[in-house]
Amino acid sequence: MKTIAPAKTNIYYLALLLLSIGAIFLKTPKFYGVSISDVAVLFTIVALVFNGDWAALRLKNYLLPGLIFLFLLYLLPSVFVVPDKLLFLKYFTRLAKSALMGMLAYVLMKNLDEDLQFRFIKFFFYFAIICILIDTVYSFILYFVNLERNMQFENSIWVIYAALKASFLYSEKNMVAFTMSLLMVMSWRFFDGKFLFLLWLLTLIFLSRSGMVVNTLLLFYFIGAKLFKPKYMLMLLGTLLLTVALVYLFNMQELFINRLTLTQDLSMQGRLNLQKIGINLWLESPLFGKGLSGYEQNFARHFTGGEYNPYPHNLFIYILAEFGIVGFLLLGTIFYLLYQRLNKRKLGMLLVAYLLFGIFLFNLTEYHFFFLAGVLAAFTPKLTRVENSIHTPVVS
Repeated sequence: MKTIAPAKTNIYYLALLLLSIGAIFLKTPKFYGVSISDVAVLFTIVALVFNGDWAALRLKNYLLPGLIFLFLLYLLPSVFVVPDKLLFLKYFTRLAKSALMGMLAYVLMKNLDEDLQFRFIKFFFYFAIICILIDTVYSFILYFVNLERNMQFENSIWVIYAALKASFLYSEKNMVAFTMSLLMVMSWRFFDGKFLFLLWLLTLIFLSRSGMVVNTLLLFYFIGAKLFKPKYMLMLLGTLLLTVALVYLFNMQELFINRLTLTQDLSMQGRLNLQKIGINLWLESPLFGKGLSGYEQNFARHFTGGEYNPYPHNLFIYILAEFGIVGFLLLGTIFYLLYQRLNKRKLGMLLVAYLLFGIFLFNLTEYHFFFLAGVLAAFTPKLTRVENSIHTPVVS
């Protein structure tokens, strides 16, 4: 493998660190409209432009980035279809930025030596877990504050639940649960399953139903037949008992039962209605869809009652409604090529986790996924260290 000069490697590594912070902290205050992720992207581009090592930045395969660029071009004519041009621009900017973060992460990671590649993977993994633990404490502080203030009000249980869902990282806990699914894949691949049960425990107490389903499936897949060994049975039972203890300790019994029995206002029926609207929008324009931001902009004329929430809670229906069958196939090809690259590195479950969450959520423009996908698609599989070297996965 070609050795990169230390000074230049440091620039790539520093840019990757800054980009990772911008990817994790999506919900950050903006200063004059500029966020951490904006600064990170700008710094990365400047670092690449002024580093001067263009030979090192040359990509061997342009098919995937070319298809991503083609997909973005495919979306541009939507601006002439949708009535609110500013809303379209907001969607397009976020989508383009997600793609850019993924491609920049790939280029930076590809040009690190083996030691720095694994050092960065280790940094991202532990840094993200620490942030999620702090985020958990933050949520429970708000939970107790709201518990004191709102118990006297009718339906206060949902006010308290809103506090529990609060996050300083993302818009809400569903996205935190999604991040934990990505970390579970990293744990299995690189760290011998370390923190798998901790991440699952946090998913359970966050009360994200989509997170509970997806992360439980991931846990069982990663552990596999080893689940029946005494060690893993004890860890599984211990995690469930601890979850029950925390539910009773924090007086969350009613909230927990209501979440599991789908008695929340926007329950299963509510989400099915939102998805029905998405299917109807697609049937109106089956080939090219309603255009980027078209679901939100056409939602009102199909809305017949219930909670007003202009998102279908399903990635696949969203793609069909806005991009049509042409965009669906184009995006599907991109995902297929990305899966091939990840799977060669035994990381295909990263995209599987993303698509599983897509059954329940709209997550097309989540920076942290596309950033991490870019990083791991560039990972060098020949690495053999475990912390100093990479652990053998729980499931070989």
